Amino acid sequence: MSTPKRPSFLESFLLSLLFLVLIPSQVQALSEYSISFEEFKKRLEGVFTEEQFKDLRAHLPEEFEIWGYDVGDFSGDKESDLAISVKRKDLKGNKVQVFFFISNGPEFIEASTLQVGYFEIPIEVGFTIEHGICFMTSKERDHHWFITGYTFHNGSFILVDRFEVGRQSIGADNKAEIGREVYDNYQTLASKESFFNVANGKLFLSAHYYTFPAYRTTRKPLPDFVTSLQDTSGKYFVSGKENWGGPRDLSFSAKLACDDSALYCLVNVIDDSLVLGNPDVTDGDCVDLWFDLKATRINPFSAAAPNFRLQPDSNVMSMSISPGDFKGKRPRVDLTLRRDLTDLQQHGIKTIGVVSTKRAGGYALRIRIPFSLFGDTKPPSVLGFTIDVNDVDGSNGDVKKTRLATSQLRDWDPSTFGLLRFIPERESYGEVRNLFIEGLLKRIRDVGI
Repeated sequence: MSTPKRPSFLESFLLSLLFLVLIPSQVQALSEYSISFEEFKKRLEGVFTEEQFKDLRAHLPEEFEIWGYDVGDFSGDKESDLAISVKRKDLKGNKVQVFFFISNGPEFIEASTLQVGYFEIPIEVGFTIEHGICFMTSKERDHHWFITGYTFHNGSFILVDRFEVGRQSIGADNKAEIGREVYDNYQTLASKESFFNVANGKLFLSAHYYTFPAYRTTRKPLPDFVTSLQDTSGKYFVSGKENWGGPRDLSFSAKLACDDSALYCLVNVIDDSLVLGNPDVTDGDCVDLWFDLKATRINPFSAAAPNFRLQPDSNVMSMSISPGDFKGKRPRVDLTLRRDLTDLQQHGIKTIGVVSTKRAGGYALRIRIPFSLFGDTKPPSVLGFTIDVNDVDGSNGDVKKTRLATSQLRDWDPSTFGLLRFIPERESYGEVRNLFIEGLLKRIRDVGI
């Protein structure tokens, strides 16, 4: 499934913020912004039929007010779908029910129902449907907002992406604040993290990267969960962009998984010619794996200003892997750390494993990295992580190098690394609700199987 780019939705988002800023003292009068189901029908007369309204009403609570909605196509069938937030009369606390309905002839398919919190007023939960995605805006607490995108495809209700903007306390007494934005796309694995001055909006630091989910090797997530990076666009060049001849010259895909003792990294490289480095691995074609055990872009600080991790420290390590020549020369691993090895890490180095395979137009690497190399005996929750594929072309003084990575990498700068998230057994990276499978399981339960 191709995923549309995230639209220029922030303009609408900022306008909604402005609206809420202008009326903070008028919370008592906000009941006029809710509408009844009858008023809702009048507003959408001609969009839905009376039969559709009747079916829709059957899905909704007995007594409620409507606080937000939008109509548009987020299922790809060119029919009008609906996202709506309602406040049940008996629903206590700062919560609304959100329904996502897919048009299905004279009826609606209830694709998903959520309880979504708001900070002060129910209209903080709102919707915009654009480019085949339904974006839901919500406010969790003061200065903290989300924009969450959903779509419906082949019977599955899918989380596409999530944008979060909030504030982070800094300083010894936590009285100073900076702004922080995070964007994750669960269909492309693209991510972005930014830090800014809340007083004037000035950008302190911005990192663009891919986030890799690492599921257990025994798990098989539903197909709509994206588990591997397939991007070949040449998005993040470390160097040599001018030498790049396109995806057939250099591109790669990657997938990561884990078990109780090790991380497994599979990298498939498209490379039109193989050059072996001698004596150094990095003099030829190779794959570098960059790790940051701390997995944060900010150091502990005592001043009222952010102290970003722009320099390497003892938490950063690099692993360079040469595929060998698939004949007499075996794969080779060069490991660079910035700390003395512990006994556990010494043991981990001995159990690193690499299998290289020649493929048409390139090669594949399967790399086993024991968790003991990171100073632990079990999977961490998250690591800073970037894959950096090195391509060398030419010889005899006419050598051209291209490096293609999974983040805006600067060597040994942990603030430029991407992320590797280890997914617990009952969790997923993203959200998928497959209505066909749910219906099948219900029928199986109904017949007592």
